[in-house]
Amino acid sequence: MEILDKRGEPKKIAEEIFAHHRDAKKRPSIPNWLTILLTILIWAIGIIMVWLFPNWTQEENFMFVLVAY
Repeated sequence: MEILDKRGEPKKIAEEIFAHHRDAKKRPSIPNWLTILLTILIWAIGIIMVWLFPNWTQEENFMFVLVAY
């Protein structure tokens, strides 16, 4: 009960949290399609870089592609 006394009334705490949540939804965010597109592009760039890196063998490249997939 000490914690509730320090924080205040539960109803007031809940109202503050919900108000903050409503404000957070108003902020601009990255669209879902852009997130998926960037993930695919970054994955593809990583695969290309692995194949172009001369220090790895072909077996290691195949292993990386299998693990990354």
